[in-house]
Amino acid sequence: MSKYVLIVDDEPANIELFEVMLRAFQVEVRGVTLGSEALAQARQVPPALVLLDLMLPDMSGFEVCAQLKAAPETAGVRVAMLTGRDDAAARQKAAEVGVDDFLVKPVSRGALKALLEATLKGN
Repeated sequence: MSKYVLIVDDEPANIELFEVMLRAFQVEVRGVTLGSEALAQARQVPPALVLLDLMLPDMSGFEVCAQLKAAPETAGVRVAMLTGRDDAAARQKAAEVGVDDFLVKPVSRGALKALLEATLKGN
């Protein structure tokens, strides 16, 4: 498994923000704006971590996560859901599709660092 982080968000500004935050931790970062792009990228070279927005233009983050967890080549990839929603229904659905971490936007640098450290320690 590669040591890169895949950021999936329909807002390029959010991708740029997370790229800046993550590069401070000296990890490779790749960003895509569509769920289908995320799936193709992850299948080609599985990332260490996927930071996955819930709301995407072509499919939901739930669908992306479910497909990642169902495919043998990406089943072990850690998925952190990034969303502005902090309700029980969203958390329940995230758990059902295999989301490993649930982060509510705005995400602090400290929370991102802890997630990254936990992910890379496991690889």
